[in-house]
Amino acid sequence: MVSLLNTEPATDKYGIGLHTGFIESVKKNPYAAALTLEKEDISYGELDYNARKWATAVIKGLNGMPNRIGIFAYRSLISYTSVLATLFTGATFVPLNPNYPLERTRHMIDMAELDAIYAEEKYIEKLHLILKNLKKKPIIILPDSNLKEHSLDYSIIVNKQYLQSCEPIRNLPEVSGNGIAYILFTSGSTGSPKGVPITHSNVSHFLKYNKAKYEISNKDKFSQTFDQTFDLSVFDIFLAWSSGACVCSIPSIQLLAPINYINEKEINIWFSVPSMANMMAQNGLLKEGCLSGLRLSLFCGEALHSYIVENWQKAAPNSKIENLYGPTELTIACSAYTWDPIRSPKDCYNGFVPIGKVYDKHDSILVDDNLSDVKDGDGGELCIAGPQRFPGYLNDVEKTKEKTLNRKMTNGEIISYYRTGDLVKRDYSGNYLFLGRIDNQIKYIGYRIELGEIDAAFLREESITNAVAVGWPIADGVVRGITVLVTGKNINLKLLRDNVSKFLPRYMMPTEIIIIDAIPLNQNGKVDRKQLYELLENKAGLGDKNG
Repeated sequence: MVSLLNTEPATDKYGIGLHTGFIESVKKNPYAAALTLEKEDISYGELDYNARKWATAVIKGLNGMPNRIGIFAYRSLISYTSVLATLFTGATFVPLNPNYPLERTRHMIDMAELDAIYAEEKYIEKLHLILKNLKKKPIIILPDSNLKEHSLDYSIIVNKQYLQSCEPIRNLPEVSGNGIAYILFTSGSTGSPKGVPITHSNVSHFLKYNKAKYEISNKDKFSQTFDQTFDLSVFDIFLAWSSGACVCSIPSIQLLAPINYINEKEINIWFSVPSMANMMAQNGLLKEGCLSGLRLSLFCGEALHSYIVENWQKAAPNSKIENLYGPTELTIACSAYTWDPIRSPKDCYNGFVPIGKVYDKHDSILVDDNLSDVKDGDGGELCIAGPQRFPGYLNDVEKTKEKTLNRKMTNGEIISYYRTGDLVKRDYSGNYLFLGRIDNQIKYIGYRIELGEIDAAFLREESITNAVAVGWPIADGVVRGITVLVTGKNINLKLLRDNVSKFLPRYMMPTEIIIIDAIPLNQNGKVDRKQLYELLENKAGLGDKNG
């Protein structure tokens, strides 16, 4: 156990920050477990101590305060400590998945204009390739490595030995509510990911609301099923840390069958995408009463079917089950629906659980294609305003404008709504029912994907003249795969798949590629997606394909 600092800062200027709750938990019980990795428990004091040393190292390495810091690590002590270390400098953290294509990651680093990157040594070769053509050269911090500066032929490397010599930062810099806590990148229709900045006040409102709603205490243990590039991971980490609770990062190898891990670690709060629960059910893992220790089960990220909830309820009879909803731009989640075994089956629409009612202090409207309010009972695009609405896309004013709907109130106030792109309607009790997407996005295995980004990756190839990605197949109203239909000459499907994988993360890679003679178009010259789906349903007029 390390010698714990007196972590009382000189001022309370950090009070609005995302890290505020963590600091309070350190003060209350520094020896409590904050994080479980594999078989190791890491205390609040240890996390705090090391994060403060790493924060000092970055400030010294830059000879000044950082603005944005990347985290090139995966479900590790470095990936979690780096988040705190970044916040302790007053900077914005930007999670980067080492398993994503290098070009995609390079684009994210350039867009974010990172000053520094925390990284694990095992990913150093990948990082070396990424660093070659960056517009701005960040310093590199390798907490688990003794590599010297010349090892990467790079400007500055802060290694393990240097970190150990650093004094922990004691007085944390001031952060404002409007300051950016983190930036996540979501799929973009132009072929490039979109940067979504979330402010400290955005996420602070979310945490305060949900901490009270779910009565989180220091006795709780949270599952962590999400990658840190997925905004739902912030729920687990900071809702736990703001309450003195523990986050249990489930090892990747056990994510497919986590029942034993859940019970062994005495996890009592579960959070995942519905697909994960569905997979567990299909594999026969949800035995009656096998998750009796859960008090809370939450699902988010894609449409939740009632049969998944019914299977889960049998396995977790003591658990309250909720369906959460919210795009990244509205900070993790902004509405919720609580499952009731008696009432809820009747509330479902096409078998899907309602997404519920929006959080307190938020306002929601439904609009048609002309952005006019729809009649009661009709479906429309869901638009939401409130304290969790993000400030706008990174370096993309036009995209921000496109997704914003301004309404002037009778008192003259202008309210800015975020246009979610989701088609919903209200039921008799005021709950929202999810009807589908109104644009060219899909939800697949929990990820929100712009199909246009997949199209763009295929159109890079000289052999491809046209490419259209669709969510297919669809079962029970849920997208079960991604199919790309392509036209061109001398197409080598294996080579095509290999080349495209350099630009798309694994979750966006097609489950099937089909060569056809021509992409069907409508009278306006646009892709006729209805006809495409008919072709796929009938398997008619389709040429070569691969799985």
